[in-house]
Amino acid sequence: MVKQNERKIAMYVKASCGKRLLAVLLVLTLVLGSVFCTAMSAQAYAQEEEAASAQNNGGATFSWDNATVYFLLTDRFYNGNEANDHSYGRGLDQNGNVVSGVDPSATFHGGDFAGITQKIEEGYFTDLGVNAIWLSAPYEQIHGYVVGGDSNPSFPHYAYHGYYAMDYTQTDANFGTAEEFQTLVDTAHAHGIRIIMDIVLNHSGYNTIQDMAEYNFGTLKNGWESYYYSHQNVNNTTYHSYIDYDSDAQAWGRWWGDDWVRAGLAGYGGSGSGEVQGSLSGLPDFKTESAKSVSVPMFLQEKWREEGRYNTEMQKLVDYFSSTGKSRTVTNYLAFWLSEWVR
Repeated sequence: MVKQNERKIAMYVKASCGKRLLAVLLVLTLVLGSVFCTAMSAQAYAQEEEAASAQNNGGATFSWDNATVYFLLTDRFYNGNEANDHSYGRGLDQNGNVVSGVDPSATFHGGDFAGITQKIEEGYFTDLGVNAIWLSAPYEQIHGYVVGGDSNPSFPHYAYHGYYAMDYTQTDANFGTAEEFQTLVDTAHAHGIRIIMDIVLNHSGYNTIQDMAEYNFGTLKNGWESYYYSHQNVNNTTYHSYIDYDSDAQAWGRWWGDDWVRAGLAGYGGSGSGEVQGSLSGLPDFKTESAKSVSVPMFLQEKWREEGRYNTEMQKLVDYFSSTGKSRTVTNYLAFWLSEWVR
């Protein structure tokens, strides 16, 4: 808060024309002094209000031209709520215990919305001169893990970074709740800090053994259960040997489906090339250039039913597409889901 120093105005009157003239001058001095002080007080008040507005609400003084932006991965910043550290069973064995001896390079570390909010309130960002925070993607990520490579032993690789989206319609539980996200944004605004959201719309996350089993898509081979949970000694070749990528187009169609993504799966058209149709590191590539009207992927419909959100989420889509007249393309679905975060 900008503090205003007191201003004292001392006025001296010298009169050589007798007491009566002195009295008149004193009265004029008091009147003019009163008007001057009132004007100064109003100006000081207005300046203080403007400063407070700029500090608390990111008022007119904010400009993106010279914003100081702090980029952070929510998971790697600060752990404000340890209760959500192992959401969806991440990092746990079949008995609910933390798996020991796992290389932590690509696991979740516990950072969350609550931790960021705490640091805003403590003045961490203000002390750095930061007035905009760029957050990693907050929406729900793939639940399971993929594998870091073929080194022996390798390590489980989770979506701690926010770039393996699974469901754009709600927060990832490891990062926190929707209410905690709202509190983070409100707290930032109260401290004159803007929030920038990372947007991921080129690709979805990988398929994982855990998600395949949980949402009934794709084909798993005998023995997959041993790799469902976080694993100490896992390697890429062994992990994928329990997934049959060629067997059943109908089963793989229950995931995103060929209308939504390019991928090397049974029933899918395969990966493309170039900036528009190429797949990044084998990630399922959204067909953002497609003009075809598509349905909500089957696994998402099943997920929403299990969570009791099916009717709500489907009605939102009906309202959006009917009110805007837009076609149900992949791009328009993604644009709607992502813009909902701003609303």
